[in-house]
Amino acid sequence: MVDWQMLEGIGGVATAAAVVFAVVFGVVQYRQFERQRRQAAANAYVANFMMPDVVSAIQRIMRLPDDAPPEQVAPDAQLSHDVVSLGFAIEGVGSFVHARTVDLHDVDRMAGGLIRSGWRKIRPFAEQQRATWPNFCEWWQWLVERMEEDPAAGKQEGAHVAFRSWRR
Repeated sequence: MVDWQMLEGIGGVATAAAVVFAVVFGVVQYRQFERQRRQAAANAYVANFMMPDVVSAIQRIMRLPDDAPPEQVAPDAQLSHDVVSLGFAIEGVGSFVHARTVDLHDVDRMAGGLIRSGWRKIRPFAEQQRATWPNFCEWWQWLVERMEEDPAAGKQEGAHVAFRSWRR
């Protein structure tokens, strides 16, 4: 004779186990998808820095001294254009970090030195531009301030020093 109560109990346990497995599997899959999405987004935004016109802009901006006076940047049409070009690339990154589409530490590891250094050079020019363009380079400044408040590991001394003992 079949013990229906025992089978019912086994069925209930099996159902509960299947539900728990499905939930755990779903959470793991979601986390993996989220990690992949963030990495893809970070790669896409950092790829903006590899565009030839942005690379040229970076090269010219990096030749400026820190806190370059606006009078050194504004009269040079190419340099002003370079600041706007690089600014748009960084503005997008800052906005996406704010929306948590891209992780702050990922951006800091991949391009934090460039973002900080560029801001140090053009800050007075950006602040002057805000007299007529109030939002000029706002996300660039915001991003630098967040990276300074919460730097990625190794940023204080540089990856070449902080991770010199790294082995595969």
